[in-house]
Parts: sequence; C-alpha cells; structure tokens
Amino acid sequence: MMREFKPDVEPFDLVVIGSGPAGEKAAAKAAYLGKRIALIERSRQSVGGVAVTRLGMVPTKTLRESALYLTGFRKREIYGVSVQLEPSAIHNQLSQRTDDVSGSMSQAVRENVARHQVELVAGTATLRPDRHVVFDSERVLEIGSTPASVVIVGGGAIGCEHASIFTALGVIGPPALASAAMEQGRIAVCDAFGVPGSEALDAIIPTGVYSIPEIAGVGLTEQEAAQQGIDYEIGRGRFSSNARGNISGATEGLVKLVFRRDDRTVIGAHILGEVASELIHIGQSAIYHRDTIEYFLDTTFNVPTYAEAYKDAAYDGLQRLAATSTSEALLR
Repeated sequence: MMREFKPDVEPFDLVVIGSGPAGEKAAAKAAYLGKRIALIERSRQSVGGVAVTRLGMVPTKTLRESALYLTGFRKREIYGVSVQLEPSAIHNQLSQRTDDVSGSMSQAVRENVARHQVELVAGTATLRPDRHVVFDSERVLEIGSTPASVVIVGGGAIGCEHASIFTALGVIGPPALASAAMEQGRIAVCDAFGVPGSEALDAIIPTGVYSIPEIAGVGLTEQEAAQQGIDYEIGRGRFSSNARGNISGATEGLVKLVFRRDDRTVIGAHILGEVASELIHIGQSAIYHRDTIEYFLDTTFNVPTYAEAYKDAAYDGLQRLAATSTSEALLR
C-alpha cells in the first residue's frame, strides 16, 4: 500500500525518486546495505516506471509476442494454416494480454520493494528554487564556481561531457537499456554510501532489438574492429542449416562471431533470428572471459538447439582463417 510522504517528519538515509529499473534496484541495494529507504512514485498504477507501463519495455514486447501467437505468424508457412480473427477481437486480446502482463510485473516490483522493507510512498519531485539552480547546456558554461553537487537530466553526449560530478540515477547513457539502468542504480548507491564494489558499469553490455526477427549484439562489430586496427576474422552459423531452426520453421538469420586472427580471442558476437536476445548471452560470456573461438568447439550443446549455431560459426571461422592463411603463404 502506498501512502503520502512527509519529508519534514520522517528521516530516511536515501529517498529514491521513481520506481523504474534504476530506482527499484537502487532502493533494493541500499536497503540490502541496511539503510532506511523511501521510494517515491506517482501512483500505485505507475509502480515499475515506464518499463512496465503502457509506454515501455514490457508492454511493447508483450504486444509483439501476443501478435505472433494470435496470428500464427511463425508457423503458418510450415503447416499451411493460419488463424483468422476479427480485427476487433485481436485488438481486445492484445490489450487484455498487455494489461495482464504489465499488472503482473508492476506487482512484482511492489513485492520486491516490500521484501526489502523499502517504504513505497506516493509523490512527485520538483527542484526547489531556494536550493537548486537549473542550467541548460549553454548556461552551464556561465557557472562561476564549482557546485557541491550536480544532477544531469539526460544521458546524451552533451550532458555527459558538461559535468564532473554526476549521479547515475536518471543518467542513462548508451546503450539506453533497462539492464544498464539497473546496474547504474546499484553502482550509484554503493558510491553514495562509500561501499566498496563495482566502480564502473559493465563494459560488455549486450543490446537487443525485439523486431521480427530479433537482433542482438555484444562486443565489437567488424567495422569497429577495423577502425581499431585489429586483424580480425569472422565465422557464421546459419539457422537454415540448424536442426532446431528447421524444426521450428525459424530458418532466417545467423550467428556471427568476430575474433582476432593472431590468438583467436572472441571480441564480438552478433545474432539475427529467433530468440537472438537470449542467445547473445553465450557470446557475452565468451567475450567477458576472453575465450578463444575454440571454446565453442570444446563445449557440448544440447541437440537440437539454436545455440548449436555458435559451434557452426566457430567451425566456419576456423575454416576461413585457415583458407586466408594458406592464401597469404602462397603469396609470399
């Protein structure tokens, strides 16, 4: 249950404004550290922030999955049948499913907050004129002295470049993802209370686009590797030759690995196709642990699975590496 916030009579170690991904995780982390925390949100319906409301992450992904299911989009070409529903019926089903999932995820946030004994209170935040001054990107250059603290609203290039003291709560730099916001919230809390821990955001954050088909990537692209002067090679594993892809009728797409030619260390992974946003974490782990492309050859994958495409990509990469090495030797 939410209640009104009385700042003049209720002491808290930290007041977190907004219950989105960064706010929720920051509040939970601070509570875990033994602090008394208040988490401010406009209303019970908006708990979870944009990520779980009709404008954000959960609703849009739910609409995508519901549309694919209700229309039989993935399967109709395989079996030669499709589902035909009245447009109004489809709209009602999509809206109902989206509301159900958003409600469930908002409830999950409320339960997590309650489990950490965080006070969830109704309210909004404003900058008080007697204590704060607001500058835009041009007027900030007119500051005559170094301020004691700075809050940056917006995580673009200009916002990040103009200040030396900033808070991660509300600064969502690239990639602008809920996953990054959660980690930024935790890091900001540790820094605020002087708790040793992660001092920088994970440098290997995967990105995912929930299109049809999905797109995901982590690490360097071919273009980025070339710009950095890295002598690289790639390997591709296509879902058209993948057993699970053929069984499911999801044969479009591939897994592409980018690796160094000299020591075969994996430096990038990129996927187009079914469950790309799930599969990308295998490549993320390999990059994080600085594995070579042989890691995928030495690892046993369940059969049939989409993950097998990593093994195919590794074989393709080594074949390409051997072929170019032979060609270079002949030219000497």
